Amino acid sequence: MNDPNGLVYLDGEYHLFFQYNPTASDWGEIGWGHAVSRDLVRWQELPVALPADEHGMAFSGSAVVDTDNASGLGKGDTPAIVMMTRSL
Repeated sequence: MNDPNGLVYLDGEYHLFFQYNPTASDWGEIGWGHAVSRDLVRWQELPVALPADEHGMAFSGSAVVDTDNASGLGKGDTPAIVMMTRSL
Protein backbone atom coordinates (compact mmCIF):
# COMPACT_ATOMS: atom_id res chain seq x y z
CA MET A 1 0.00 0.00 0.00
CA ASN A 2 1.32 3.38 -0.95
CA ASP A 3 0.22 6.95 -1.67
CA PRO A 4 -3.45 7.35 -0.64
CA ASN A 5 -5.31 8.91 -3.56
CA GLY A 6 -8.80 9.29 -2.25
CA LEU A 7 -10.77 8.91 0.95
CA VAL A 8 -14.48 9.38 0.29
CA TYR A 9 -17.64 8.63 2.27
CA LEU A 10 -20.68 7.05 0.62
CA ASP A 11 -23.68 5.19 2.06
CA GLY A 12 -22.20 4.64 5.52
CA GLU A 13 -18.77 3.52 4.32
CA TYR A 14 -15.41 5.19 3.90
CA HIS A 15 -13.69 4.19 0.66
CA LEU A 16 -9.90 4.44 0.54
CA PHE A 17 -8.06 4.26 -2.79
CA PHE A 18 -4.28 3.86 -2.80
CA GLN A 19 -1.42 2.98 -5.14
CA TYR A 20 -0.94 -0.77 -5.09
CA ASN A 21 0.98 -3.49 -6.88
CA PRO A 22 -1.14 -6.66 -6.61
CA THR A 23 1.61 -8.84 -8.11
CA ALA A 24 4.57 -8.07 -5.81
CA SER A 25 5.69 -6.17 -2.72
CA ASP A 26 7.88 -3.78 -4.71
CA TRP A 27 7.40 -1.27 -7.54
CA GLY A 28 5.69 -2.31 -10.79
CA GLU A 29 2.18 -2.99 -12.15
CA ILE A 30 0.94 0.03 -10.17
CA GLY A 31 -2.83 0.38 -9.98
CA TRP A 32 -5.23 1.52 -7.29
CA GLY A 33 -6.20 -0.72 -4.42
CA HIS A 34 -9.54 -0.25 -2.68
CA ALA A 35 -10.54 -0.78 0.95
CA VAL A 36 -13.72 0.11 2.86
CA SER A 37 -14.47 0.82 6.53
CA ARG A 38 -17.50 1.85 8.55
CA ASP A 39 -15.44 3.13 11.51
CA LEU A 40 -11.96 4.03 10.11
CA VAL A 41 -10.46 1.35 12.39
CA ARG A 42 -11.40 -1.97 10.77
CA TRP A 43 -10.83 -2.20 7.01
CA GLN A 44 -11.89 -4.70 4.38
CA GLU A 45 -9.76 -4.87 1.27
CA LEU A 46 -11.72 -5.11 -1.98
CA PRO A 47 -10.57 -6.06 -5.50
CA VAL A 48 -8.26 -3.64 -7.31
CA ALA A 49 -10.31 -0.59 -8.33
CA LEU A 50 -8.10 0.68 -11.13
CA PRO A 51 -5.61 -1.89 -12.48
CA ALA A 52 -2.57 -1.29 -14.64
CA ASP A 53 -3.49 -2.11 -18.24
CA GLU A 54 -2.33 -1.70 -21.83
CA HIS A 55 -2.60 2.09 -21.41
CA GLY A 56 -0.15 2.14 -18.49
CA MET A 57 -0.04 2.19 -14.72
CA ALA A 58 -2.23 4.36 -12.47
CA PHE A 59 -0.29 6.82 -10.34
CA SER A 60 -1.32 9.77 -8.15
CA GLY A 61 -4.79 11.16 -8.52
CA SER A 62 -8.03 11.73 -6.67
CA ALA A 63 -11.44 10.22 -6.05
CA VAL A 64 -14.70 12.12 -5.48
CA VAL A 65 -18.33 11.22 -4.90
CA ASP A 66 -20.32 12.76 -7.76
CA THR A 67 -23.48 13.60 -5.79
CA ASP A 68 -24.83 15.85 -8.57
CA ASN A 69 -24.17 13.19 -11.25
CA ALA A 70 -22.24 15.75 -13.31
CA SER A 71 -20.34 12.84 -14.88
CA GLY A 72 -23.53 11.01 -15.90
CA LEU A 73 -22.07 7.81 -14.38
CA GLY A 74 -24.47 7.57 -11.43
CA LYS A 75 -27.34 5.08 -11.42
CA GLY A 76 -30.68 6.36 -10.11
CA ASP A 77 -30.20 7.58 -6.54
CA THR A 78 -26.71 6.03 -6.32
CA PRO A 79 -23.93 8.52 -7.12
CA ALA A 80 -20.76 7.37 -8.83
CA ILE A 81 -17.32 7.49 -7.27
CA VAL A 82 -15.21 9.14 -9.97
CA MET A 83 -11.46 8.45 -9.96
CA MET A 84 -8.92 10.54 -11.84
CA THR A 85 -5.30 9.54 -12.22
CA ARG A 86 -2.18 10.15 -14.23
CA SER A 87 -1.21 7.13 -16.29
CA LEU A 88 2.24 6.33 -17.65
